[in-house]
Parts: sequence; structure tokens; C-alpha cells
Amino acid sequence: MGFFRKLLKNITNKKQQNEQKIQVKKDRKLLYPYLCKKTIDDHPNLDEYNLARLYSIENYLNQKKKTKENDHLTLERFYRQDKLFNWVGIAADIRFENKRSGGRLLLERVALDNPEHPVFIDDHLWLKLNDVKAVLTDQQTIGSGDAVRGVSKIDSYIGKEQQDKFDLRKTVIKNAGIYVGKKIRNPHQTNLHCKIVSNYDRKKDWVAKISNKENVSNLINKKIDINELLQQKDTLNID
Repeated sequence: MGFFRKLLKNITNKKQQNEQKIQVKKDRKLLYPYLCKKTIDDHPNLDEYNLARLYSIENYLNQKKKTKENDHLTLERFYRQDKLFNWVGIAADIRFENKRSGGRLLLERVALDNPEHPVFIDDHLWLKLNDVKAVLTDQQTIGSGDAVRGVSKIDSYIGKEQQDKFDLRKTVIKNAGIYVGKKIRNPHQTNLHCKIVSNYDRKKDWVAKISNKENVSNLINKKIDINELLQQKDTLNID
């Protein structure tokens, strides 16, 4: 009897391990909210953009609403080499510690924003909105489930256990919204070559509204370098 119990336990453990491997593989797929242009054209009366965003929430975000403790060591190479990190992720939540904090935006499924060679970086990262120096769309509404693209400097800090940890600091947000392309949605990887539609109406379902200060808007109109935008002292207008 003991033998069969042990055998059953081993089979169960192996099944659970395989399920965990499948889950990790699924969670690390580079999938972001996406619409086929034909779908939009065929259903002019449907709110396809918000439907795509809701699909993103249900299928791409962590439904447990908890983030695991993480040192974000995948960011270390950008810090050590003093390189900017071009990223794409999905807006999941926003949290406010106090009125002055400006809030922290939770990004999930974060990847290197390189359409030719996108690479999974982290299951989640936090972005302090007070660290955002500019938004290239000038004004941007962000809803939960939106794809968000940005470029950030990486900094380090000491964790509770005296370990090195890394996070996003000075940031320029490029845009946020839904990828739109000519082909049907790929269930394995979103084509990051596609254009993001960022100005659709999210109704009342949004987590943050951000806009540039006037001096930053003027700089963007002059098409100055990203590095210069990152050096701005002012933060955004945040709602």
C-alpha cells in the first residue's frame, strides 16, 4: 500500500511540476493587446479597442493581483553598461502611497522593445510616475490592459536583505494603447512592428492621465534627443 501511495505522490508531483513549467512558458510569451485592422473595419459599431484591452486584462495579466518579491536582476546589464532600456509592458494597476508620490504604475509582461529581437525581461516592474519626464504623445490616457512603451534609465538600490536591486527611474513614455496590424492576432507573439493606436476613448476605465508641462511640449516639438528629455527636472501633470 505504501508503495502505491509513494508512486501516486511521485506522479502527482511530476504533473504539478509540468503544469508549473507550462504556466511559466505561457506567462513569458510576448503577448500584448492587439487588433486586426479588418476586425475594426468590419465592426464599426463595436468598441473593438476596449474589447481588446479587456481581453488583455483577462488573458495576459496576473489575476492574483500580487507581485512576488523580485530583485529585477535582468535590468542589471543596462545599469552596469549605462544603457537606456527601451521597453514595452502592459499596464496592470496604479497605487498611491501618499498625495505627493504621484503614484506607481505596475507594468506586467515587460520585454525589450526591439521589434526584430524582442526579449522577455521581467514578469513585472513598477514605474513611479514622478520619474516620468515626458510623454511623446503630449497627452496620454492609460487604461489597465493597455500596452505601454517607454525608455528608462536603470538605477540600483539596496533591498531589505542588503542585496542589490534594480528598477526603472528617469523615463520617457512613448505611447500607450492597442497594437493594430493587418494580420489576425498571433496567439504566440505580438508583432511589435505594428503601430499602437493610443488616442482611443477608454470611457471611464483608466488608471492614469498624464500630460507634459508646456516647456517639455515645446522641446518635443523641436524633436530633441531622448537623453535631453530624460534630464528635465519637471515631472508630468498627473491625474
